[in-house]
Amino acid sequence: SLIRKHGDLSSAIAALDQTKHPLPDFFPYEEARKLLRHPEVTSEVSVDWNLKADEDGVVNFLCNEKGFSEARVRGGLAGLKKARSVHGVPQSRLESFFKP
Repeated sequence: SLIRKHGDLSSAIAALDQTKHPLPDFFPYEEARKLLRHPEVTSEVSVDWNLKADEDGVVNFLCNEKGFSEARVRGGLAGLKKARSVHGVPQSRLESFFKP
């Protein structure tokens, strides 16, 4: 690959034959590199796994905003509901099997 041959993306782009492989006008690889190396993270997140999912909200977000297939999203939600009703509680942690 070009990156292995040249060592990094910047060198590979510099060596790239622009007549054969033109780059798009907007190619923000430096910004992507910064985001991957230094992502914005927070440790102040809490999740309540006992809340009921807003199915219409999930379908709206995934299908209307992100282009997912509604049939597949609804099928996935149905599978989650079935698993939740069969087991009743989230899966146990591995450590719970080794308690005295």
